[in-house]
Amino acid sequence: MQDTRIDGMGTIAGGEYGSVKVSGMGKCTGDLAAQSLSVSGKFTCQGKLKVGKLTCSGTADFGGDISAASLSASGRLVLGEGCNLEAQEVRCSGYIRVEGQISADFLKAEGAINAREVVGDRIQIISHSRGLGALLFPTLSTVGMVEATTISLSGVRADTVSGQNVTIGPRCEIGQVDCSGTLSVHRSAKIGRVTGDCVRQGL
Repeated sequence: MQDTRIDGMGTIAGGEYGSVKVSGMGKCTGDLAAQSLSVSGKFTCQGKLKVGKLTCSGTADFGGDISAASLSASGRLVLGEGCNLEAQEVRCSGYIRVEGQISADFLKAEGAINAREVVGDRIQIISHSRGLGALLFPTLSTVGMVEATTISLSGVRADTVSGQNVTIGPRCEIGQVDCSGTLSVHRSAKIGRVTGDCVRQGL
């Protein structure tokens, strides 16, 4: 598979590639499959993406689903209406917005997440409240539902949180928490309702 690089302005057709690097302004007009995709400029993909490693330190917009082994976003990554993101590992120090579902075995976000659903095994979302990230991206993450075995949240607004071991930290506003194990809640967190057979403790 061939590698391709966009340094200025360029457009690639859909297809299979080895390494794709975008440091300028790039566009893909179809479905894209690649071993790796690195975006440090601005990239728009009109189709689906299947990739081994996705790195975004710039701005990337996708019009289809993303399937990745690993994803790292220190910039801005956006998936359009009805699109889903599936990955084994997601790390975010920037901003990720997904109109559909984020599914990840492991997710750690020190930036901001905006999604209808976030599901997985281990989910940690700690949104920016100060520093450079707070100037560039939203200071609260907004998620309709978070569901995982282990969940740790800070600076998150969610309708429903469901898990076995759940930590609700400061700056959280949660409609309902369903917990079957240990529930740890910061004194400043706001929770509408708690259900499930759990042991509750403070932080």
